[in-house]
Amino acid sequence: YGTMDRPEGVTFAVQCDAEDSVMVDQPLLLRVTDNLIENAFRYARARVCLTVSVADGKATFAVRDDGPGFSRDALRKAKRPFYSTATAKSHTHMGMGLNISQQLLAAHGSALTINNGDEGGGCVSFALPVLSA
Repeated sequence: YGTMDRPEGVTFAVQCDAEDSVMVDQPLLLRVTDNLIENAFRYARARVCLTVSVADGKATFAVRDDGPGFSRDALRKAKRPFYSTATAKSHTHMGMGLNISQQLLAAHGSALTINNGDEGGGCVSFALPVLSA
């Protein structure tokens, strides 16, 4: 992933089930996915994955990592301004990324969904409408 430094030893993969190109709000997509991937890199042990699926006129994006996942407290508070945890590898962030991403998505009729993956680790996802050409 070219916009940020990937921590040493952490792999990054992209999985996409879309057979054709889809049009979405590119600046919004880049701003939100950059933030989610950067956050996942902070917590990942060895793997971060971005999955993209398209169905029913929406493109769904999910960023998963193999880190410790979200605590119960974090699941409730992660989208609040200035919320941060002490378990991140880097403490240089201000705790605003998920809040800003949530605000941007809300302005476009979407929202972040934050949960833990079935096999552990965190998962943050959102859906955007597919735009017509």
